[in-house]
Amino acid sequence: MVDYKLVGQKNILTYAKAEGLGDLIAFDKEGKQILKTMLVVDQILKELHSRIATEFPGSQVHLSKIGDTYIISGEVSTEEAYDRINQVVANVHGNEKTINKLQKPLTNQINVKLSVIEVHRRLKEKLGINWKRITVL
Repeated sequence: MVDYKLVGQKNILTYAKAEGLGDLIAFDKEGKQILKTMLVVDQILKELHSRIATEFPGSQVHLSKIGDTYIISGEVSTEEAYDRINQVVANVHGNEKTINKLQKPLTNQINVKLSVIEVHRRLKEKLGINWKRITVL
């Protein structure tokens, strides 16, 4: 549950009164709706936002809640940040009711297939292999 206070003619301050949901709707001078958003007051979300902001300043991570399910979204810059944010959310809330939509960084990966063959000289002579005539691709 949220409440508000007008601060001047163009500013509004919203604050939490209790856990729950509230809608914030703003209108311009002509009465046209210019903003509509849902405000969620949740202690776990507050803790998660605070911990993520502290550990990953400037991160683009967004936390939201639908019903009793928490949703993590946004982008992280490293694989380590991705893993750590998941760990923080799991420690505070648990994995069973968490949806992870975080975008991981793309990594450059090269797959190499290497085969090593050891042939003894006597065996190659028995088989009649002429290594000078074989071309490697």
